[in-house]
Amino acid sequence: MSRGDWPDVIRECREAIDFSLKGLLYAMGVDVPKFQDLGNLLVQNKSQIPAGLSVDWDKVIRIASTLTESPGEQMFGGNDFMTFGESFDQSSAAPTGEEAASLLEDVKYLNDLGKKACELSCLQKKA
Repeated sequence: MSRGDWPDVIRECREAIDFSLKGLLYAMGVDVPKFQDLGNLLVQNKSQIPAGLSVDWDKVIRIASTLTESPGEQMFGGNDFMTFGESFDQSSAAPTGEEAASLLEDVKYLNDLGKKACELSCLQKKA
């Protein structure tokens, strides 16, 4: 963010969203298949969310949808080892700092949600 490299911020945020959703699902006791729409899987298993955890499901689905958009819409990157050679879509407008900051806030929300889910899950198992 401090360098203004918005495409890189967005790419890394999308990776963090993927890991955060998987962590949240694991905290709920859900095995995550290798290829699965994590947002839909989370909604399908929302009854397993630890008691006492407040979740804005609309927000979670909106955030998760950033992982399922077509690559040309949101995939930014280059030929480094993390993007696996995906090329930058020249027809798309470059992301803005506002888009990057918004996605970073979404990552923080999911990360906090996952931490709380893990804590509540551990407390419930001890009880």
